[in-house]
Amino acid sequence: MAAMAAALLTAGCNKNMFDRQVYEDIMVRSFPTDTVDYHHDWQLVYSTTTNVTCDVDGTWRVCLLTASPHADGQALLMVEQHVSAGQTASMSYLLPKALQQMWCAAYDATGQLIALKSCPAGQPVCRLTAADVPPTAGGSLLSRQRLCYLYEAEFPRSGDWDYNDIVLTIDAPEPLAPASTDASNLAARQVRLHVTLQAVGCNRQVAAAIRFVGIRYGEVQSIVAEDGQGLVRNESCPRYIIKDDALLQRSENGEAVLCLFDDAHLAVNPVTTESGMVPRYHYNVRHAESDVFRVFDAPEATYVITFRDVQTARLFSAAALDPFIISPYNGANWEIHQYQYRTQETMFEYVTIDRGNFNTGISWCIAVPHQDFRHTTEGTPLGLLIDGIISGAYSAYGHSYGQWVASCNKSVDWYLYPSEALVY
Repeated sequence: MAAMAAALLTAGCNKNMFDRQVYEDIMVRSFPTDTVDYHHDWQLVYSTTTNVTCDVDGTWRVCLLTASPHADGQALLMVEQHVSAGQTASMSYLLPKALQQMWCAAYDATGQLIALKSCPAGQPVCRLTAADVPPTAGGSLLSRQRLCYLYEAEFPRSGDWDYNDIVLTIDAPEPLAPASTDASNLAARQVRLHVTLQAVGCNRQVAAAIRFVGIRYGEVQSIVAEDGQGLVRNESCPRYIIKDDALLQRSENGEAVLCLFDDAHLAVNPVTTESGMVPRYHYNVRHAESDVFRVFDAPEATYVITFRDVQTARLFSAAALDPFIISPYNGANWEIHQYQYRTQETMFEYVTIDRGNFNTGISWCIAVPHQDFRHTTEGTPLGLLIDGIISGAYSAYGHSYGQWVASCNKSVDWYLYPSEALVY
């Protein structure tokens, strides 16, 4: 397998050896904050489960929301499940750390709101009764919770920490027929997943895929793009990272994987030069175009995932998604996951490399729970905290990225406070 970069090697008697402490020192010194919480989990959302029982006649589905549906435009649907009156839905979902209160809502088959109750965010049990019938049945249309995944593509090297090399957004999965429990009904086993490539802020080839956490390859029957294309927009180009063009693939440990694209630049702009080269512009990370930077309409795709049984489809949620990118470096393809999945070897097995050596307490991916997150402009760090001085794209005191890095339970809402001149 590939050797480590020369800067990360120290001389032994007759051979080079990887020095983990030297590597960690290099990463920490390059990071834009002088303090990183040793216990940082780098999560702005966490996976949890709430059991919701609804004792209201006419119940057709229950939902967990980030706000009251009467608060126009504010309520986001984190997870939904079909239940009848008296039944309990076990609902796994991704809960924003900044959320203090959530709402349990029940709807009838016509979409009418018939029960509503607020409870502490993440409460493990909620029961809706006739006493929770809302004073008014109406409510705003619900948008699905969206997570924005920010990546530094230089792993295992130090990045520039603007976290815009790849920016993906993924909406919470949508069941196609949540009311049906009949396995012969195809729609009852299907879930829709919407993905958008918001920005490409690097000049190298980068691939992307989504691992379905805990779901075996054999549990998924098929994955198709609704438009027949997905985010692969130039099928004539050779594939160098994810060489198989199938959307549904098997991970190294047998889990199901949705392959999004082999080359982010081709997903944005599916053209090549006369010599067959792929133009490596930076897309959507500067407002003004130049020889390096371009502005584009973010490509998006909706995938229909068909499971082999109804129960797997019913329980499928954002908590089962591990989107990651793959970036070539020094003869190997390196996977970049969220921090909690940092040692995963999904598509590529590192035979001679212990990924634990690169566990420096720093994450190359951050998942942000925001419908319209403003990623940084090229070269602008998400935030800096040096000698007590806060700056960068998210630098509001008490709500800054730098303070969150220094202490993982503080400023967990930093993504709500952008500096307008430094974000896209």
